[in-house]
Amino acid sequence: MSARRPAIRQAVKALIEAHYPGPVEDSRHINAEGKNAFVAVYLPSGELEAEGLTEVYDAQLEIAIYHRQRVSDSALDAVGHTIETAIDSDPSLSGLVRGLTLRGFDYPEDTDPFTVLVLRYSVQYDR
Repeated sequence: MSARRPAIRQAVKALIEAHYPGPVEDSRHINAEGKNAFVAVYLPSGELEAEGLTEVYDAQLEIAIYHRQRVSDSALDAVGHTIETAIDSDPSLSGLVRGLTLRGFDYPEDTDPFTVLVLRYSVQYDR
């Protein structure tokens, strides 16, 4: 296991916690009992690529914003904007990664009882 993955999740979590008032988790598997709104940070996949003599991971970082009540896309977008601004303030995570780039988003269906927005980033970091 790469020691960088937990460090990346923790660094992103810390950035979000400085701007988002609710709970922030660093896992895909969360005990949501009693939580009305929260954010989850996780790295679902990544690939190791060679760059000359250097090996670099190109991974996907997902930040999922959950609200138990049915809220509008605009309400989720407001939280998403806060998170995007936080990450834009330190896209290298103080030198931990080469960079974080927003690549897309999704409003997944079938997430009852939650309404969800997922922000998808690519992250590159040295092995």
